[in-house]
Amino acid sequence: MNKILDILFPKKCLGCNRANTYFCPFCFNEIEIYKNNYCFLCGKPTNQANICCNNLINKIIVAVEYKDPIIRKIIKNFKYKYIKELKIPLSKFLIASLENIEKPIDYIIIPIPLHKKRQRQRGFNQSELLAQEISKHFNIPIYNVLKRNINTQAQANIKDTEKRKENIKDAFEIQNKELIKNKNIILIDDVATTGATLLEASKILKQNQANKIYGLVVAKG
Repeated sequence: MNKILDILFPKKCLGCNRANTYFCPFCFNEIEIYKNNYCFLCGKPTNQANICCNNLINKIIVAVEYKDPIIRKIIKNFKYKYIKELKIPLSKFLIASLENIEKPIDYIIIPIPLHKKRQRQRGFNQSELLAQEISKHFNIPIYNVLKRNINTQAQANIKDTEKRKENIKDAFEIQNKELIKNKNIILIDDVATTGATLLEASKILKQNQANKIYGLVVAKG
């Protein structure tokens, strides 16, 4: 089946149209990885030892710039055209960005979940696919302990910051909360705009005695 699809819809790099790949090494190397020297939320200088100004999350680590047209194209093809193969270059951005901060020894990974209805529609959770690649690279476990109990409106469709916060409020619950007690956590999502989703997830993790939390996203929208 895959060979037939490759003939009917040949792979081309989303950046330069080179054949046989969705994102070639040449285009990958043109993308700048963020240094993450400033707080995502307030813009103040920060480092891995500081807790962010909101007292919920230690840091939101952003890999690349969403304004880059190639990045935007890759993310949209990954999420909305269901090209799972794009998890490879996107996860490489995340890995490179995380390695700029510290090696995540003694961490666990938690992907931001989709509501079960939306996951059925899409066929996969993009954050979980990214988490799987990061887990393999660093040899650290994934705990799918977050559950999305409200089928919220997509955050991308909401422009107002306060409305985003209200939309995502109380959307998550914890399963097997004993698994996260005193744990250091890397919370994975694809794109963050205001950080509302990561903060809401961090809130319930902190309420259940999680220790340090890093948010890790491909791009800042």
